[in-house]
Amino acid sequence: MRTTLQGTTIVLGVTGSIAAYKAGTLARLLVKEEARVRVVLTKAGARFVTAHTFAPLAGGRVYDEMFEEPPPSRPVHLDIPDGADAVLVAPASADFIGRLAAGLGDDLLASVCLAAVCPLLIAPAMHHQMWANRIVQHNVARLVSFGVRVVGPARGELAGRDQGQGRMSEPEDIVAALRTVIVGEQTA
Repeated sequence: MRTTLQGTTIVLGVTGSIAAYKAGTLARLLVKEEARVRVVLTKAGARFVTAHTFAPLAGGRVYDEMFEEPPPSRPVHLDIPDGADAVLVAPASADFIGRLAAGLGDDLLASVCLAAVCPLLIAPAMHHQMWANRIVQHNVARLVSFGVRVVGPARGELAGRDQGQGRMSEPEDIVAALRTVIVGEQTA
């Protein structure tokens, strides 16, 4: 039985949240477990971290454009999740959660999530007032009803020195949750 992520392919989506800085550590931990990592960086995510952060950690290309020039023979949003063992969005902003819950494929990461046939996990990260908002909670519940797994968020210090639930789970905890999902899928 598998106990590590060795030999798996993980799509790591990074959205616009101050917690995006933790995604670099997350990518490093996934690679340390010998997973292949495909990073998809949203435009909002790139406001916090850059593709240069992830390319050396993930060992290659960082995807950030839905429409490439010249156009590839197969749409990139179908190619990225092809053969993946899981798609993990960490951090998952309130905006991204809402768009995904509505089934919108208006950027590369959302389209990748909609095209994926593997487990989808999100690690929410936002201010505690946003996390507690009924609309956000409705969107999260909707995603859960579709089979999306939610990791966190944790309680702790947030941006602006506020305290509350909304902090992205620690990268080690996210990797452990991902490992549990993948091992569970393969033994089911």
